[in-house]
Amino acid sequence: MVVHPIINNHVIHSHASKTVSNRLSASISFPDQLIYKEERYTWRTRLEDNSEQWLGWFKGLSEAFLAVPTNKLLILAERDYLDRPLMIASMQGLFQYEIIRDTGHAIQEEKPKELALLVNRFVARASQVARLNEGLSKNKVGK
Repeated sequence: MVVHPIINNHVIHSHASKTVSNRLSASISFPDQLIYKEERYTWRTRLEDNSEQWLGWFKGLSEAFLAVPTNKLLILAERDYLDRPLMIASMQGLFQYEIIRDTGHAIQEEKPKELALLVNRFVARASQVARLNEGLSKNKVGK
């Protein structure tokens, strides 16, 4: 695949800035984020046009996550942090918290095998707990 030098510069920048830590991943995902318009490459989506909504994207997100009445798994990149509600809930064991090191914003692209392993383990453990709880419930009903 031949990549335009300017697109390649965006790929190099995304890797150097640690937006994406996997250069191969960046070379696959970044070209589609650019468009050729008015004799130059520019971002397909101008995020700054939505800056007024940025706070609204995340406001109350932790509380909504914690309110879901099921087993929960939160996977973050090493540079991410837990806000106060998540930190407290983490200490209380209300969800499973995993960090995938050496990743940027696109964990699913950069470390897909590691992510899949964590998700598979979580689902297997949750399924096992559900079966145990179901067995306990049947034993209580039968007595």
